[in-house]
Formats: sequence, structure tokens, C-alpha cells
Amino acid sequence: MENDREYEILLKLLEIDQNRISALDVTSFTIKGWAITLVSALIGFAIQQHDKRFLGIGIAAITFFAYFDFRYRKVQLSHVERSSSIQKHFKQYYLDQGSSLSGELENIFKSSPRKDFWTQYFFSVFLLYICIEITLILLMFVTI
Repeated sequence: MENDREYEILLKLLEIDQNRISALDVTSFTIKGWAITLVSALIGFAIQQHDKRFLGIGIAAITFFAYFDFRYRKVQLSHVERSSSIQKHFKQYYLDQGSSLSGELENIFKSSPRKDFWTQYFFSVFLLYICIEITLILLMFVTI
């Protein structure tokens, strides 16, 4: 690095991004938990009250939760990209300069996000939400 100030700024940005990535993981997990809990309760109410309107509310709720889950994931992926570019910058400076790093730091620099990360996440989460939606739609056609 040309100066210590640049190093400190990049290191702080990397730390902030890593913290945001972790926080957004927790948020995404919470969204999924609330979605499944709410839909389970609405299915129970629909069966208990013999009222299919609760299933319609469930469909709307799942769509709402899926939207927010994907929005949070998009923000998280922007932090992953920025974190990856900072790591590449550090790698270029330290590893290409012939500096010796501890094994732990070298492994951090060697790791990089998979190219198909967004695709894999999108389809796995999409399948979760679409399966719930299909279940709710099918239940609407069953006599409750």
C-alpha cells in the first residue's frame, strides 16, 4: 500500500462489509422463519374456521416476505462484491509483492465467492417460497 491511511480505510471497509453480510444473513433467516410461522398459523386458522380467505392472506403474505427476502439478499450481495474487490486489492499488494503471510491470511485471500452464488441462492429460496405458494393454492381447492 502506498500509505497506511489507505490500508486502514480498506481494512475498516472490509470489516464493515463482513459485519453487514453477517447481519443480513440473520435478517434473511428471520424473514424465512416469520414467513413459515405465519403461513402455518393461517393454514391452521383456515382449517379451524373453515374459511379459505385465510389461505388467500397466506399467499399475499408469502409474496410479501419473498420480496423482502430477495431485496435483503440483493443488498447483501453488493457487500459481498465490495468485500471481494477489497480482498483482491489486498491480495494484489501482499501476495504479488512476495510478502509472506500466515496460512490463515493466505487462505482468506485465496477464497473467493463462487460465480454462480446468486443463481444458486435465487433458485433455492425461490423454490422454498414457490412450494409454499403452491401448497396454499392447492389447499384453496380442497374442501376445508
